[in-house]
Order: sequence, then C-alpha cells, then structure tokens
Amino acid sequence: MRHSCRPLLLLLLCLGCTQQPAPSPATTASPVVAVVGGVPIHASDIDYELSLLPASLRDMRDRRALRDKVLEAIARRYVLSRKAVEEGLDLDPTIRREIRRAREEILIRALRFRHMRDMPEPDASEIRAYYIQHRARYTRPPLLHLRHIVCADAERARMVYEHLRRKPEDFAMLAAMYSLDAQTKTHGGDLNWLPPTALAPALADAVAKLKSPHELSPPVHTRFGWHVVELLARKPGQSIPLDQVRAQVIADMRHDAWRQWVEQQLAATPIKRMAAAQ
Repeated sequence: MRHSCRPLLLLLLCLGCTQQPAPSPATTASPVVAVVGGVPIHASDIDYELSLLPASLRDMRDRRALRDKVLEAIARRYVLSRKAVEEGLDLDPTIRREIRRAREEILIRALRFRHMRDMPEPDASEIRAYYIQHRARYTRPPLLHLRHIVCADAERARMVYEHLRRKPEDFAMLAAMYSLDAQTKTHGGDLNWLPPTALAPALADAVAKLKSPHELSPPVHTRFGWHVVELLARKPGQSIPLDQVRAQVIADMRHDAWRQWVEQQLAATPIKRMAAAQ
C-alpha cells in the first residue's frame, strides 16, 4: 500500500512547487479550510487543484487524505512564494519577465476559452459549406502496400534487382538473405500499408513511378542503405463522410474564427517598431 501511494505523493510535491495565482477573492463563498500567514484557503481552492490532476485520480477527490495533501501543497507554495517576494526575487528583471509571460499566457488561454465558448453554434448549411471548402482536411491519404530489400551497397542491390526481374517469386528468400531491415526481412520484406509521406523522399519519388502491382523499382539510396522496392497494391485517398467528422469540422470552424478574430485585433492595434530585433 505504501509503495502504491508514492506516485501520487510525488505528483503532489510537484504540484506544490508550481507557481499558481494566490487564492481569488471569488472563492470567499466557499468554506475556509485553513489560514496560511493570514491568507484564507478555501475548499474551492483544493477543488481547483484536484481538477488539475490526471483523470485516473479524480475519483479520489473526496478522500480526506488526498485533500489534506493538496492543502499542504497549497500552503507550501504560498509560504515559499511569499518568501521569494520578501527576498526581492520578484524584482529581478528575468523573474519579472517570466511572471509577465506566465500571466499573459494564462489570460490568453482564458480569453480563447471564453470566445470559443460564446461562439454561436453553426447551422447545418454552414457546416456543410465549410466541409466542402476544406475537403482536403477530411480525406484519408492514399496508401501503398510495399515490400523492400535493403542492401549495404549498390552492387548487391543491383544484383538483387536483376535477380528479381528474372525470378520475382524469390523476393522473400532474398529479403531473408540480404536485407538490413531486421523488422521486415523475416516477413518477406513486407512494409504493410503506409502513406507516401511515411517514406524517405528518394524512396517516395521512386515508388511514385511504379504504376502496376508487382512492379520493381531500381535500387534507391537512402540513409538506411540501398532499397529494392516492389509495389504490391495502392489504395487511393478517400473523403471521409461529413457525418463521421462533424465534430472535427465544428472545432475547426471555431479555431479558424478565433484565429481571424486575433488577426483583427492585431491589425487594429498600432505596433511601432523602434529598431530591428537583434
């Protein structure tokens, strides 16, 4: 039992070392559970900290031992951060920049959440129009079924290539004998289905020239060695039906609307450059 609690205790210790804003006056409606250096700590402060824990731990939020540990972490954070202020660390230029940056990021995150939350729900016609306009976002990529033999040098790769042109049925045997790819050599060199983007550029270019199943590519060099590749089959890219990606489309619409709003705010705010950034 003692060992099972150690990850939780380590997590809470890390939580206690993280700088967070002091308890907000908005928490005054919540019961006070402790007073640290004259500052009240409310039950809602503990609830907030618990909401930051992994989902697997949230079902423990009402356990007294866990709440006590969280309270200790809050108290520890407050005492140490107040001590840092007493020692003037908040006046250090580097620390002030870090505090300002953290504050700005928190405010931007809150601003984005509010704007996204308050955006009107798009209607069915708007969703469909956006889906059609951005159809490429909602398309499964084309897939290739390949197998290859990776050789250490060009001479051996050429020998393998010429052999396979005469006896293509020997592919699996030659892969087992010569391929440097330990993961595929015992499976006939089979790379299974993968998108072209998963291939090294030189390999993708060579495979793009293969038009028919079982067509071989001449040896291609990559950082892994010299490849002899056989195209087994192709699957074209396919559009994903709207009903399967409706939630993603709405999320993308909201994200685009937020980005446009941000650009409008930047355009409306004078930014005067005094000197080139160094």
